[in-house]
Amino acid sequence: MTKKVLCLFPFTQSDLHPRNLKSLESIDGISPIRWDSRSFGIPWANKLSDHTKIFFLTNYLRITRRIRPITQFEFRCRSELVMLACRFYKPDIVFTTGRDAWMDGDLLKRMRQMGIVTMHLALDNYAHFEDFTVKMAPLYDYFFHFDSRPIEDLKQMGLKNVYHSPQGCYEYFSSKDIMVTEKNRKRFTCEVGFAGTLHPEREELLSHLTDFNLKIFGGSTWSKTKVRKFYQNSYLKNNSELLQFYSVADIIVNPHDITTGNGINYRFWEVACAGGFQLTTPQNEILENFEVGCDKDIDVYYDMTDLKQKIKFYLEHEDIRRRMSKRLTAKVLKNHGQMKYFNKMFEIVLNNNIVNNLK
Repeated sequence: MTKKVLCLFPFTQSDLHPRNLKSLESIDGISPIRWDSRSFGIPWANKLSDHTKIFFLTNYLRITRRIRPITQFEFRCRSELVMLACRFYKPDIVFTTGRDAWMDGDLLKRMRQMGIVTMHLALDNYAHFEDFTVKMAPLYDYFFHFDSRPIEDLKQMGLKNVYHSPQGCYEYFSSKDIMVTEKNRKRFTCEVGFAGTLHPEREELLSHLTDFNLKIFGGSTWSKTKVRKFYQNSYLKNNSELLQFYSVADIIVNPHDITTGNGINYRFWEVACAGGFQLTTPQNEILENFEVGCDKDIDVYYDMTDLKQKIKFYLEHEDIRRRMSKRLTAKVLKNHGQMKYFNKMFEIVLNNNIVNNLK
């Protein structure tokens, strides 16, 4: 029997919604329902009470403007709207990703009383282990995390409902689909590129790479850093532009945050999917799943001296860069697709007695 899955995806990653949903639609045994609280097109939106308008307004203030934290009142409004969605769609399973799903113990308990099974895919780095992961993992029926390190820690704490599930690449998209305009080719061409938000460690790393033709894309805070000369006064607003940048730049520098743990960040999968060449840090999950080294799947750097030496080497050997990029793209599309990981997640959930006992 097909199970209805209500998908509550992150408010701050709405560009991932269509990709996540398409991957889920291919899974046997489930019927995914995409629900985004910012979407006014849902059939019952106009019939809801005034707190719905408050909900949309406060989300706009918090997510779009980011001028203040969410208040407890606003949180309750959001929780009630989620419950309205559950009563309307009557799902068998609620699937959430990211901390912006804003579920709490009371809401999850109410779902369980309605006979709904809950599952969550955590996309947070290890810095949120204490303030989110430890608190929320026991409350869900199934808790997945893209990083194996917090899963190992949670299992040591006695939790049995936790599982490792990498993010993977979006297999419906590949480098051959990227159409780079002449304007963007000129805009994105560089020896070394980076796209992302400003972190102190990222600023420090990039400040040592200013001898190269460096281009940085991200939020306006980059304009106040010591690498502001290389900031392109632009945030890549959509996935198409981002993938074009990754495919055009000679080398993408991809430092994993020190709080990432063992996991692989989403930039790794995006660059690989775009057919770009990257130098990244030696994450355990990269070392376990890929051949590392020159003319292999991927190369990594261990310190700044190593990084600069490898940048110089690979800039002089375009043929090796191209071979490595093609090899990595082929490998991630074949073995590390998002659909494959979603399939494994739902195989765990659907084969468990909790779901099979649903009325």
